[in-house]
Amino acid sequence: MGIKLSRSGPWVGVAGMIVALWFYAVSGLVVPWWAVLLLLVLWLAMVGLCIRWFQRRPLLVMLMPVVAFAVWIGVVSAGAAWLGWTA
Repeated sequence: MGIKLSRSGPWVGVAGMIVALWFYAVSGLVVPWWAVLLLLVLWLAMVGLCIRWFQRRPLLVMLMPVVAFAVWIGVVSAGAAWLGWTA
């Protein structure tokens, strides 16, 4: 009775996306409102991919929170470096 990532992976991915939503939502402390809106639209697009891939590509759904965190870190870091966003 081992772990079957093809069955549990999508649920792990969904949980990770919920955690990522928190980071995206509280970004308003550091980034302007329009960037938060852009981040939330990107998050919704990634959730849409998760929904499409839930049964067909379960392991990719599990990796989607990693992509979501990478996007978040990239946008916030780029904004801080090039646009002067500060807390």
